[in-house]
Amino acid sequence: MIMKYKLKVVLLSMLFLLNYNVQAYELRDAIKDAVHYNQELCKLKEELAITTLTKAKAATEFLPDVNAEWSKKNNREGRSNLMIKQEVYAGGKSIARIASANARIASANQEYKEKVNNIIYDVISTYQSILTIRDKIKVMKNDVVLAKKHLDKANINVDAGASTKSESFLAKAYLSELESVLEKSKDQLAMQEAKFKYHTGENPPKDFKSIDLKKYEKIINKSQDIQTFVALNNRVIRAKSEVEESKQSVNISVSEVLPKVVFSASKGEAIEKDVVGNAASFRGQKHGIEISSSVFNAENYVNISKARKYKELKKSEFNDVTKSVRNDLNKAWIEYKAAQNIFNLSKIAEEYQYKTLLSAEEEVKSGSKSITDIIEIQRSYNKFAIDRLEKEERMSLSVFKIYKIIGDLTTIII
Repeated sequence: MIMKYKLKVVLLSMLFLLNYNVQAYELRDAIKDAVHYNQELCKLKEELAITTLTKAKAATEFLPDVNAEWSKKNNREGRSNLMIKQEVYAGGKSIARIASANARIASANQEYKEKVNNIIYDVISTYQSILTIRDKIKVMKNDVVLAKKHLDKANINVDAGASTKSESFLAKAYLSELESVLEKSKDQLAMQEAKFKYHTGENPPKDFKSIDLKKYEKIINKSQDIQTFVALNNRVIRAKSEVEESKQSVNISVSEVLPKVVFSASKGEAIEKDVVGNAASFRGQKHGIEISSSVFNAENYVNISKARKYKELKKSEFNDVTKSVRNDLNKAWIEYKAAQNIFNLSKIAEEYQYKTLLSAEEEVKSGSKSITDIIEIQRSYNKFAIDRLEKEERMSLSVFKIYKIIGDLTTIII
């Protein structure tokens, strides 16, 4: 019976753990909540949908204008007419407007993606910050427990005459210092949790699943052509689209001084009465080609000059953006490599500092070290432990910063 009971307990525990793992809140969940909740993204989606209609509007210029007339009088007199006009050539204006609309849509699409990318990075930063501060608080709480033990030990030594009051005062001061830092960290946690709610609309769960960087550390190889990755950046693509739109603005302006060719056709029928009252019926159709051209309009040439200067401005902006993004990507790569190396070294430092603390604890028991000694060693270990957590946070964010610059956060997270 006892064995059966133990087996049931084990099975129930396993089921609980499995359910817990399935329901664990992770980074992907936070990002999905933020993207769904963010009102600015909803606004940008609507604006993108409106911008998309510019292409449909431009395409209507390829369609004919069709008009119909109909009238009737005295049940005898009346007329009907069907007219069709089709622009055959307009100096390439219609094609240019569609190309311009495509460029504007591409630019708006990249603006939306850039906003999503920025929101995702902010959520990642907040999520990682909450993880780090929560871990810091755990370290500090353990330090407070140890500091209280040291204070008790110091008071006992003072009462026994084994040490001076200064040792007790130092232990008390160190305990107060730790409790003050702990409260400060709790305030920082509250601010980050409020930021999390601002992004997602929900209070952060008590348990966050830690970020597994191995999933995301597919960092670009430095030996690869960095220009390939610069070209993927949302700002670069948007600037390139704006250059294309400015080119089409030139074409649209030039089309105003080129000849226009319009084909027209009509078919009609009319019934009319003469002065005597005799009714006559007329039917007919006609068609023709109309060619028109502006001989001289100074405003048209000013517009062409203005459009060309605007195109050069957009080209210059594109070059500046490309240069800036390339620089950002280089810096982000250097930052990532440095953060990775610093974190690995901080882990080693913390490990040896912890061993020093354990040895010192034993030496205090044997009397070879004082409470003052152990307090200084514990303070040093606390610094290394907190430092390691901060370095880990920096390394984590440096990974996602590269993806943010490339414009790839949506692909790897969502």
